[in-house]
Amino acid sequence: MAVAAGLLVGWPLSELTNRRLDRQLAEMRAAKNCSSTAGVVEAVSKMQSGGLTYTEANTSIPVTAEEIEDAARLDYTDEESIMLMKLAQAEAGNQGVVGKALVMNVVHNRVLSEDFPNTIEEVIFEEGQFTPIQDGHYDSAVPDEECLQALEMVLNYWDGSNGALFFEVTSEEQTWHSANLTFLFEYKDTTFYK
Repeated sequence: MAVAAGLLVGWPLSELTNRRLDRQLAEMRAAKNCSSTAGVVEAVSKMQSGGLTYTEANTSIPVTAEEIEDAARLDYTDEESIMLMKLAQAEAGNQGVVGKALVMNVVHNRVLSEDFPNTIEEVIFEEGQFTPIQDGHYDSAVPDEECLQALEMVLNYWDGSNGALFFEVTSEEQTWHSANLTFLFEYKDTTFYK
């Protein structure tokens, strides 16, 4: 297994997982009248060939042995993978691959935290936690190629979240998050907290 720019490579998604994700994403696109080839097939074939490039690699954080142990629990079902990609698209549609991966990292961090539910589904659908769940944008979200790349990064133990459990759109005004949580970092127009 090789390490490149903080990302462990050599652990691709299984062929079965790729086919299922491709099929499910194609079904979502068809339901939304989107092109069935809107990046999904290309992204999956790039994953299979190991040819993915992460244009935002300069934001990668090296993976430590401790993070690998924590991330060893990254064994998502196909349904959980779809949920993560839909949430990432709804929350960080304009934040690029890294922004979408950070959303997935936050969900994973919550699953590991004693303060939140212990499954991907329960974390995502916990009442009052994610705006796209409340306003319906999650239901209409169609994951794009960046979501697939972000999922691949997360499944390969990339974690740039610094343990973040919360995020919000960056604001000049004081918010509940900024007043009550520990600021960690900003990425594009999103601020992350613990």
